[in-house]
Amino acid sequence: DAAGGGDGAAALAYNLGIPLIVAVTRADGASALETQKTVGWSETIEAYLRSECLSYGAGIVYTMVQAKNNRNVDILYDYLMHRLYDYPLKRQAHTPSRDALFLPSGWDSQAKVDQLAAALPGGAGLERAFESVVVPLEPPKADITATDECEDMQAFLRRSAVVLQKLGGTSAVKASGGHDSRQTGQMLDLTTTGANRRLSERPEGGPVATDNSSLANFFQTLLTRGQGQGRASTVAGAASPP
Repeated sequence: DAAGGGDGAAALAYNLGIPLIVAVTRADGASALETQKTVGWSETIEAYLRSECLSYGAGIVYTMVQAKNNRNVDILYDYLMHRLYDYPLKRQAHTPSRDALFLPSGWDSQAKVDQLAAALPGGAGLERAFESVVVPLEPPKADITATDECEDMQAFLRRSAVVLQKLGGTSAVKASGGHDSRQTGQMLDLTTTGANRRLSERPEGGPVATDNSSLANFFQTLLTRGQGQGRASTVAGAASPP
């Protein structure tokens, strides 16, 4: 229905009785198919699309909408007015640009589609399935940096108590790992006899050593609090109805 109509025999296979227009949006994305892995995909997509639209007698309009560059949007509007309300169409078919393709209904032909398909990479034409030619690309792998695992708080406190015992001379009574749940409330009995002994034995005028008993009591308080919370949650879970 446009000037410069198609040549060769018609290839209308499915006459639905209504005008069909295929609007391809984001046609500027064709530039992303110019990589080594996707060479020839733009032509392949166009050939398969034109072959399918030809069998339905559908027109094709590639559009692109950007902040400063709107392409073929006015052509799509004019073509819609032409097909729906018989407004005169003064637009010509446009095929050279892959991101501004415009093929009115009735312009394309099987001969033109075959000519395009013959130039596709591999020379297989349209005999192969579309999914075997244009395959989904794997998304780029995100650069995930390795993260350090956080140490359990109770394990950190027990290890810190051992370090304090070695450095400050304090003694600790450690709860055995084989105790049952009723004995998990036992806490480390940290004393400061060793630290006090070192303070009493230090000669006059020498530097006063830091009393590690406060640190030991601090970690002992954290251990008691953590074990008390765990025991309270266990009791609450057992008392709650099923």
